[in-house]
Order: sequence, then C-alpha cells, then structure tokens
Amino acid sequence: MAEYLIYHMKKTVVRFVVMALLLVMLVNSTVVTVYSYMAGDRINVSTAMFTVFGIVAPAIVTALEFSQFMNRRNLDTWFSLPISRKDLFTVHFVNGAIQLTASVLLGAILAVFKISRHPELDLKKSVLYFFLMIGVMLLIYMLYTFLFVSANNVFDGCVFMTGSIFIPLSVFTIFRNFYIAFKAKQSMFGGYDMLSKIPFDGAGIFSVITQLGARYEMLIEPERKSEMISSVYYDMPPKIPEISIPQASLWTAVCIAALAGAFYVFTTKKTESVSGISESWFGYRILIPLCAGAMLNTTAMTASAIREENILSIGLSIVGLIPAFIGVFVAYIIFRRGVKFKISDLISSGAIIAFYVISLLIFRAVLG
Repeated sequence: MAEYLIYHMKKTVVRFVVMALLLVMLVNSTVVTVYSYMAGDRINVSTAMFTVFGIVAPAIVTALEFSQFMNRRNLDTWFSLPISRKDLFTVHFVNGAIQLTASVLLGAILAVFKISRHPELDLKKSVLYFFLMIGVMLLIYMLYTFLFVSANNVFDGCVFMTGSIFIPLSVFTIFRNFYIAFKAKQSMFGGYDMLSKIPFDGAGIFSVITQLGARYEMLIEPERKSEMISSVYYDMPPKIPEISIPQASLWTAVCIAALAGAFYVFTTKKTESVSGISESWFGYRILIPLCAGAMLNTTAMTASAIREENILSIGLSIVGLIPAFIGVFVAYIIFRRGVKFKISDLISSGAIIAFYVISLLIFRAVLG
C-alpha cells in the first residue's frame, strides 16, 4: 500500500500545486487589510478564503479521488491490481486529506507571516485558528466522501454532496416552522427570540466552520473600544461570535461515522451497480421528499398565518403545491433517468402530500 500511495501522490501532484497556489494567492490579497477610518487607521483580518476553501475544496478533491471508481469499464483494471479495496480506499482518502491539509498549511504560513507584521494583531490566536480550521475541513471531507461513494455515478455523487447542505437545512426548516408556530403566542417576537437560544441551525457542520472563522477574525484583531465619533454616532465594540459546542460535537460524531460508512460502502459495493441508478438512502430517497416537505411546510405555515384573508389563504395553500410538485417530478426524472417511476416513488409523493395536509391542519389550528 505504501508504494501505491507514493505513486498516487506523484500522479496527483499537479492538482495539489494548482490548489495550493490558488489559495496562497487569494490569502495574500485578502487576509490582512489596512484602511483609513474616522477614528484613524484600522486593520481588518479576514479568514473568508479559508472558510470558502474548507467547504469547496473537499468536494472537489473527493470527486477527483473517487470518480475513477464510478466507471464500470475501469473497475476490472482497478480490482485486478495487487491491492485490496480497503487499501484502495485508504490511499485515495489519505492522499486527498494530505493535499487539503498541506494546502491550508501553506496558506496559513503566509497568513501568519502577514499577521506577524502587525504587532497589534494576536498571532497566537491565528495559529490556533488554522489548526481548528483544518480539523473542521477534514470532517467536511469525511462527510463528502461518504455521500459521494454512496452514489453509483459521478453526477449523482455531486448531487449527494450538495445534499449535505440541503438535508440538514430542510430538517431545521421543518423544526423551526413548528417551533415558532407553537411558541408564537408565548413571545412578543413571535417565538424567534426563543429559537435563537437553540444551539443548532440548518447549516450544521458548515455553520461550525463559518462560526469558527467569524470568531477568530475578531479575536485576532485588536480590541476595539467604544469611541464617540460625533454627538450622535458611536463605534460600539462588536460582540464576538460563539461556536455552538453541542452542534460541533454532534457533527463531529456524524462526520466520523460518515467516514466509517464510506469505508464500508466502498469495500462492499457491487460492481454491477456502478454507473447505474443510485439507490442509496442517503441520496435522492431522502433528499427529494425532505426538501419538498420543507418547502411545503413553509408554504403551509405562510398560508395559515394569513388569518383575515381566508380566500387568499386557501389560494396560497393550493397554488403552493404547483412549484413543489414540478420540482419533485423533475427530481424523480433525474433520479430514475426517465419517467418510469417505481411504486416507492409514488408512495413517497403521496407521503409528501399527506405531510403537507397535516402541516396545514396543525398550523391552522395553532395560528388560527
């Protein structure tokens, strides 16, 4: 396995060089900015490029590392090599992890150098940030890997990776709608103030990496004290964003479990299923009904909230079905590669309608 790892690293070195150089160039122009302000010169620290890289780059690397196993014609060649499937997965995953980590480290070295040129910036906080950011990025890479290898072709794999954003977002949207509906009469802010106290949101692991960047940007920058700019306006020190520890802990466990799942799927996938329709429960089977359910649940809540205009409420509740089911129809065509739907697809569509009706009745009873 060691020999194959070295061979594969040499084979993909150009990809690593391009990825690392792109990040370094972006970091060089964005990480530290000095600008003039009313109260004097200010230094702005931005970790946006690292956040974007930590979300986008793992998806690209995952697709490049494992797409070659999505072609049935190539599988006989791959599996005829004197290396097991377990070792193949390990080599390709480790190679991607090394390239991602090394790219961030190169960008971090440049960022630390630029930060060190300004004594008022907290260099220690910046070093800690980059290590934490690498850890979260690798967790995202684990999640992407599971979703991609769960598919049977490259297109579906890319859709499944996109679903890593929409699935938790849809779950949270449904929860949020019901939560606000039941708490609306208990709060002058309609329940939104209570919702803000819940340590979870629809972005999941992507929220963690975003919170991490926002928090350390402010910790690295010099402390800003309240300064009176005029008799009316004040420059108040902004609140430092917090990282949701419960959410971070949950998604750390999910991503580690996803890596174990990716290893299992890769080593047990049947050759004849490759390049075919992706039947994974972690793909279209969940993604389609869940996203449609979240959309219709929001429509049901909106229609029910219009209390005085009953005709408008009924019209909206009916019209809201049209774009949702156009989307569901198109999604199932993509899923099945045609219009020959299975009974399970029709049952799923029926369940979406039933969920919408139930949501509408609940919201009307609670908000009416």
